[in-house]
Amino acid sequence: MSEQMEHPPFNTGGTSFLRSCFNGINSLSAGGILSCVIIISSILWVGVVDGVGFSGKGKLFELAGIPNVVGLYAFCFGAHPVFPTLYSSMNDKSKFSKVLFISFGLSTLSYILMAILGYLMFGHDVQFQVTLNLPTSLVSSKIAIYTTLVGPITKYALIATPIANAIESRLP
Repeated sequence: MSEQMEHPPFNTGGTSFLRSCFNGINSLSAGGILSCVIIISSILWVGVVDGVGFSGKGKLFELAGIPNVVGLYAFCFGAHPVFPTLYSSMNDKSKFSKVLFISFGLSTLSYILMAILGYLMFGHDVQFQVTLNLPTSLVSSKIAIYTTLVGPITKYALIATPIANAIESRLP
């Protein structure tokens, strides 16, 4: 007679950090996070496995490119319109600063990683979107490119919610 192991029931009394931070609409942002991981992984795969390699050459720093870099960097962190939506949908609003710090930190790390990958793979010829340099015949490239297209769809609800709330508040 085999003895069944009894698993404790799911504890709903305690609240994990993620559960206290994200509910409802914020869980949609998980799709955005997943898409970032897929894109970085696919581009790394193109460089390591699919033979593109990391032999790009060029100047590491070019003063004339600073305005473009600053513009791209500012654009990447231009998500401030969703802050009220994120804050209002959090279960534990006291963790908002911690969530922002972690989010901006991880975003910065992913941007730095993409910049390094793009430069090492394509050197001076890297375009503003590394996916534009990828060989379109490779499956891993297609995954990265299509995932880039899906990313904004996962963020649509977060961006549209403040607009919808403002419209609804003005309706009779």
